[in-house]
Amino acid sequence: NTTAAAKKNEAANKMNVYQKLLEARARFLDTDVQKTGKNMHLSFKYFELDDIVPPVTRIFREVGLIALTSFTSDTATMTVINTDDTADKVVFEAPFNQIKPIVSAAGKQATNEMQALGSSITYMRRYLYMMAMDICESDGIDGSLGADTPPAAAPKPPATPAQREEVKKNLTDQDGPATALQVRQLKDALKKLKVAHPEKEEMVADIAVRTKGFTEITKAQCENILTGVVMLLEGKGEASA
Repeated sequence: NTTAAAKKNEAANKMNVYQKLLEARARFLDTDVQKTGKNMHLSFKYFELDDIVPPVTRIFREVGLIALTSFTSDTATMTVINTDDTADKVVFEAPFNQIKPIVSAAGKQATNEMQALGSSITYMRRYLYMMAMDICESDGIDGSLGADTPPAAAPKPPATPAQREEVKKNLTDQDGPATALQVRQLKDALKKLKVAHPEKEEMVADIAVRTKGFTEITKAQCENILTGVVMLLEGKGEASA
């Protein structure tokens, strides 16, 4: 009831920043926030920034916390401050690399520098909130892939003329979205690249950011990146998105 909630918030006001943050994390779990972001290729959901910020803001107001974010050329920072004692704070940091403007398969720039910066900041704010609130989510590269080797499929009947035409269209439409198979192959290759060349982890993360978790990538882009990754694994070249 209202009285119980008021007493609970009054007790929270006497906590230090770590105790308040722990209380805020517990309340966030109790809100049962639903994920609205959806990977259309691999059919898994993830938290959008809009899913996280409203409930966290309400909870922080109740317990007496405020989160401030800042960015430098290479670091993203979230400082969670105890509003009852502003010197009492905890800081979360993560590497920050501004993504480059997205270029289409035809070589045209699809986004400008400011749009790319905005996307980078939104992406990092999401992950800073997830760090601060200890929100669990599947890995952006390996999550929801299933086994490396898919189970053998049952025999299928011969394709109809309409199905054959659809396959032909998918093969020739290189500006269309990458298929689930293409994305899986790319992720498998990037996973191997991280193991073989740990220094390329930043490049792999950049590809994941620029394709918004591999949800916005064309067939041609997927093939180009995959070719570059394979060349890297063979020591012959460089990958680019």
